[in-house]
Amino acid sequence: MGAPYRGSSAEAVFFVMSDIPTSDAVRHRIAALLEAEFGISAAALLADTAFTEIDSKFDSLALLEVQFLLEAEYKIEFPTMQPGDVLPVNVSELAAIVLERMQAHG
Repeated sequence: MGAPYRGSSAEAVFFVMSDIPTSDAVRHRIAALLEAEFGISAAALLADTAFTEIDSKFDSLALLEVQFLLEAEYKIEFPTMQPGDVLPVNVSELAAIVLERMQAHG
């Protein structure tokens, strides 16, 4: 194993944060996963078309399936959904939640 990290704490934070992918990378990965898993057009997802406009059957149950898929992919946990919670409507909103959860779980 290599020598322990001896940089400053600011450098350590940068080092850790650099392991988190960019929003664009997360958006593209989510689009690829949804295309492979559900047959949803990655191009439409990346254009930030609403999930329900892409597939009229895309409902809260479908979003729950997506949540499980993303939890496994990114090793994160989504907060428990409560009645009245606002669901993400497109891939950018979903990517923002994934990034937030990645940063929270460090």
